[in-house]
Amino acid sequence: MKLDPQLLQRYAVEAPDARERRGLETLAAADFAVYSARLELIAQEAKAVMTTTAISEPIQSGDCAFGIYTAQGDLAVAAPGTYVHSITGQIPIKYILKYYVDDPTVGVRPGDMFFANEAQLGGIHSPDLLVLLPVFHGQELVCWVVAAGHNQEIGETDPGGQEHIRSRYDEGLKVPPLKIAENHRLKSDVVAMFCNMVRNHRMLESDLQARCAACVRAEERLLPLLAEAGADRIAGVMRHAIDAAEQATRAALAQLLDGTYRQVLFLDTPGGNQRGLVRVMVTLQVHGDSITIDLNGCSPQVAAAGNCPTHAARAAINGQMPAYVAPGVPCSSGLFEPVRLVAPPVGTVLNPTPESAVMAGAHLLAIASLAFVQCVVRAGYLTRREYMALPLGWIGVLYSYAGLDQYQRMCTGFSIAMYNSAGGGARPDSDGIDSMGVVVSSTADSLDVEHDEVQHPFIHAFRRLAHDQAGAGKYRGGAGGSCGAYVHDSALLYGQIISLPHSFPVNTGIYGGYAAGCGPGIKVSNGGVQPLADPDVELPINLQQMASAGHGGKDYELARTAPFQPMSEGDGFGARGPGGGGWGDALERDPEAVMQDLRAGIYSPWTAQNVFRVAWDERTLMVDRAQTERLRAAEREARRARGKPYAEFLAEWERLSPPPEILHTYGTWPDAKPLGVGAFFA
Repeated sequence: MKLDPQLLQRYAVEAPDARERRGLETLAAADFAVYSARLELIAQEAKAVMTTTAISEPIQSGDCAFGIYTAQGDLAVAAPGTYVHSITGQIPIKYILKYYVDDPTVGVRPGDMFFANEAQLGGIHSPDLLVLLPVFHGQELVCWVVAAGHNQEIGETDPGGQEHIRSRYDEGLKVPPLKIAENHRLKSDVVAMFCNMVRNHRMLESDLQARCAACVRAEERLLPLLAEAGADRIAGVMRHAIDAAEQATRAALAQLLDGTYRQVLFLDTPGGNQRGLVRVMVTLQVHGDSITIDLNGCSPQVAAAGNCPTHAARAAINGQMPAYVAPGVPCSSGLFEPVRLVAPPVGTVLNPTPESAVMAGAHLLAIASLAFVQCVVRAGYLTRREYMALPLGWIGVLYSYAGLDQYQRMCTGFSIAMYNSAGGGARPDSDGIDSMGVVVSSTADSLDVEHDEVQHPFIHAFRRLAHDQAGAGKYRGGAGGSCGAYVHDSALLYGQIISLPHSFPVNTGIYGGYAAGCGPGIKVSNGGVQPLADPDVELPINLQQMASAGHGGKDYELARTAPFQPMSEGDGFGARGPGGGGWGDALERDPEAVMQDLRAGIYSPWTAQNVFRVAWDERTLMVDRAQTERLRAAEREARRARGKPYAEFLAEWERLSPPPEILHTYGTWPDAKPLGVGAFFA
């Protein structure tokens, strides 16, 4: 494969071409308002075609995006979904323009469509599949459209999992930009080759067609628009959309306080069921209307799936700009123009060598995004307070599975509903939003229980907000969702648990707020007996009850990540989305709000009493305000008694270290430098 490291740096907006300059010269404000809105509607319609025709649950739930790009490959209009997918569409276009346009064996012509999912050429990881279509006005290339989305299985070593992935050669189908269609017709031989390389070929082929249909629909809408307005004018509209986004982003950045802000977060697994600590550090420097993001300080690359190319981390951080930096600004390449990114050295988890596995790189890019937002919150707390919020959570506890569904068809997947039900972070003046989305896609949907049960061989005992996971504070973080699912009507099914984070929280609190909870996953074995079919069993309503004998649980396993194991009728998984971090001192939370959380099952009585220090009447759940004040006053006195001078605390703290058995992936302690071990190659 032809690698091009310089091409991976071309996220910056290209200089305007002659058509864009002509379009800008005559572009009126009214024309821009009308035609930019029409472009956005075209992108939204194309995305709707993809989500309603795809059969993979991630795309159906919004883990996808559609974008319209300039003739040079810059993102002008996006319809996320998962905005990071639209950002990564740029590099494959620029690759095609550089290597294929003048290649007589390939070429770029009307009706061509290309496929790409290679992480080393602009992608995130192999399950994120892109279809790209060039749009021509006459014989002139005027723009590109890209449909992107996540597939649950791509032929990797573990179906939908990461347990045994050690290098890029374990990651399944990996394709540099490849022509898959001419004259709007898919090449049957190429599709057959793709299907031969995956387990769930039905899903791959169907969703490939869904992406193509989205691109064709956008082209059908763009051609009349180009005929009506002219290619120059539409090119000018797209260029102005990019420039306007840059100007709006600079205006937002100018309101942040100049300075240096730093956030360190830890990933408690390098991938799969391996145990080890990985460090991610983000340093944000604010200077006027621009910022610098420095990723130095991260751990060395690991011999597992948990590495992330720098361009993917950049795309993910860019994905936070419209949510946390410049709310309301339409998504385009202009959002990241005022940003300079400093990459760490080659051979680190955020800049791995080309042979490294990156299947679990989404964990790293998400954590880098969380750290970036934490820095932004500090920089904007005083000057952009009304826009500040701690970030959405990441992962929690999921289950993945492979085997036969209730229709005796091959099925693969993971619990996307809980992945998409993370709690939002708390805000300066209010709680985080419960079951809001996921950090890479704040608009993602959990879909309905009935939707899940129709598609997959599971039946649910409950789906509700997770218990004791939202970060406590004066304003609490949002609670993630949780569910209990039991295997139903499958002749053959394997499943595994993925818990991340399980020991080190990544959704941290601020200004005294607590981090969101984390913990192990739950797998229940019921010996072939379906608890939901037993009238004597009281159905569980939370994860803790799933493992209880009184609620049908015969045996259970708690695990960070459990390997794929055979599952029988009635065996169950407990899954949950992560919570958001808390804001401010938990002792300042309104006791009535704590009681409301207690009634809703968001917090347990133990948490209400020992974290928030609230007293209440157990029969009526009415707050005892006098006793609450006494409890909180006592806790404040206890804090003062526990306190110590900063120099004394620092001296003690710097003598501490995590257990040696989890530092083999960290690097040297505490600065995360390489240990002198050679780069892994399989």
